[in-house]
Amino acid sequence: MGLRSTGLRSRSHTTMEEAGISEQSYYRWCKEYGVLQIEEAKRLKLEIFSARKRLGS
Repeated sequence: MGLRSTGLRSRSHTTMEEAGISEQSYYRWCKEYGVLQIEEAKRLKLEIFSARKRLGS
């Protein structure tokens, strides 16, 4: 059951905006890692960005 159907969408959407995470990334991360706290999501986003930057260099 997705967040839209449970009525939690507005809370998760606000959290995604605060963390600067796209909805697609949020759902993908939830599937892989479970529900993340905002600081965990920010850290994961930074790790992914850093890995992409290293690979692109």
